[in-house]
Amino acid sequence: VHGGIGEDGTIQSLLESAGVPYTGPGPIASRTCMDKVATSLAVDHLASYGIHTIPKDVRAREELLKSSLVDIWNDLKAKLQTETVCVKPARDGCSTGVARLRCPEDLEVYANALRGTLPRLPANCLSKVPEIQFGNSLSQSNLMLSCTFTLIYIC
Repeated sequence: VHGGIGEDGTIQSLLESAGVPYTGPGPIASRTCMDKVATSLAVDHLASYGIHTIPKDVRAREELLKSSLVDIWNDLKAKLQTETVCVKPARDGCSTGVARLRCPEDLEVYANALRGTLPRLPANCLSKVPEIQFGNSLSQSNLMLSCTFTLIYIC
């Protein structure tokens, strides 16, 4: 079962309560993995074993809607030491709401979507950077490691 109650531990809890066997992770693991902030905190201690997470920040939805977006953008750039951020809802398991932002204007477009003035991010509404060419020998995981990426989670 994909998405929502199929991934956040709800169905697993219901099945366990009813005594129905199932395969896959239990409710606690499912709930933790659906919450990207909780997942990141749960694996941070693994850095000494070579398992690293990318720099990140967590912002409340209300903060993005009520604060100066230029100030937030500048704070993120300074704190995360980056020019580009990837935003993602903290408690959504799929790619819904994920965007790569490159400037305060992109953050404003994203905030407008959060406000509900945009039902979704329109195609080509965010700024673009020149295309980067990568060799065919790079795997998907290497590509992620090759790119400077930071995340901000929206709660």
